[in-house]
Amino acid sequence: MARVVHRSRKHFRDKCLVKLLDDCYDKEVRDNVKKQLALLEANAKNTHAKNFAACDQLQRQEILLKFSASTEKPQKDFFNLMKGETIRGFNTSKEVMVKYLKYEVAPGHYYGCVNVKA
Repeated sequence: MARVVHRSRKHFRDKCLVKLLDDCYDKEVRDNVKKQLALLEANAKNTHAKNFAACDQLQRQEILLKFSASTEKPQKDFFNLMKGETIRGFNTSKEVMVKYLKYEVAPGHYYGCVNVKA
């Protein structure tokens, strides 16, 4: 599945992730993701005076580590879900599958016309 990312002034949305959440997770999980994403943005603005996407790598890591160390179940669930889906998305990307895992759609080589001894 190709990943299509749309950027606009207010939204940064990964269509693959949105479809995955819509198709594979129940409403409770989707609502928690929306709530935690809003909280993530609020934390970035309060801590670094800019939105999460505009933060540098260290600033984003700092914010995410707070979520991972949280004792609140919704934040911990959100962090674990996003971490797991990010790792799965990376491991199943075309580049990783073909370049590093040597994935072939049809293993072996296909020889269409060959002489066969009868």
